[in-house]
Amino acid sequence: MQDKPLSEVIYFKIDRTMRMIKQYSLEQFKAHEVNLTIDQWIVFKRIADQDGVSLKKVADTTYKDPASVTRLVDVLVKKEMIVKVMDEVDRRRYNLHLTAMGKQEYQRLVPFIQELRRKGIEDLSKEEVSQLAGLLDRIYEKVLV
Repeated sequence: MQDKPLSEVIYFKIDRTMRMIKQYSLEQFKAHEVNLTIDQWIVFKRIADQDGVSLKKVADTTYKDPASVTRLVDVLVKKEMIVKVMDEVDRRRYNLHLTAMGKQEYQRLVPFIQELRRKGIEDLSKEEVSQLAGLLDRIYEKVLV
């Protein structure tokens, strides 16, 4: 059995595509004066999606390790975008909330982020996007087992 050239390996193509998307997104963040990194946005968005979410839940649902999420949360706290509130039941746990400034910034960024997301898939039909999402989910699930 002969090995494929790297340029034909599907995982390489996925990685290459994600790297390009991240690079393009970072350039657009800078151009539009978004004071966040891509990873900060992901954590910020997750907190915006579920106000009061725990740090562990953010880590689990963003597929990032807890130490990285802790660092990202600390940066967002310093930027006054979120606050950590001690859980009333479990004092070892913190719940994360957007601040008023965070809510305002989130509302400002959503249209920009939505347009950024559309950029790479604008030439794909709805069916192709749905099929791609399904295929990526299948690959993910297969790797999990």
